[in-house]
Amino acid sequence: MRWLTTIAAAVLLVGAACSSGEEEGSVEGDAAEETTEVVEPAPSPTAHLAVTEPFELALQPPDGFTADDAERDVLVADEHITYNFALDDSHADSRITVTSYLLPEESEAEDYEAQAALIVEYDNRRGNTISDVKHTPTLVHGYSGLYRFAKYEVDGEEISQQNHYLFAGQHLIQITCQWNFDFDQVYQGCKDLTEVFPYPDEWPLPYRTDA
Repeated sequence: MRWLTTIAAAVLLVGAACSSGEEEGSVEGDAAEETTEVVEPAPSPTAHLAVTEPFELALQPPDGFTADDAERDVLVADEHITYNFALDDSHADSRITVTSYLLPEESEAEDYEAQAALIVEYDNRRGNTISDVKHTPTLVHGYSGLYRFAKYEVDGEEISQQNHYLFAGQHLIQITCQWNFDFDQVYQGCKDLTEVFPYPDEWPLPYRTDA
């Protein structure tokens, strides 16, 4: 009888341990409730059409550059906001300039050819010596635009520029990376800026139009 009593006690202990484990498991399960990520709806792909002033841009100076209050000498359009970043401890002409425009209603920029014509006319006004036919499509952080190189003189010195023009309806963003003697530093700063360019929420980016 003593060995039967011992077996019965062991069975009770095992049963109690299993019951305790099940209860602990259920508590942990309740605490680890599943969470669902809330995804904000994407703006309408036509949201930019309702914006009637130049977009403000959330820009930060690339490494090695400092923001200043310089302006463009020649503008594509009068309504604009300009952001300037000068290369630290360098030539005054070594800088990155970003301008957000609201184009006049009569501006024709509905396709690449119309955009190229508008930019070539602008370049002729500011004295770009590069041939009118030299422009190519570009891609800046997932958005298509137009690229054009520029070369002109300022106070007897030759200045070079890489220009990216990004159109959306009446809106235009111009990214200019300019140098005189500091190509490597400006090129890197331009690369850093364009790779993560912060488009406005209403900008019609392709990866936003599926929502």
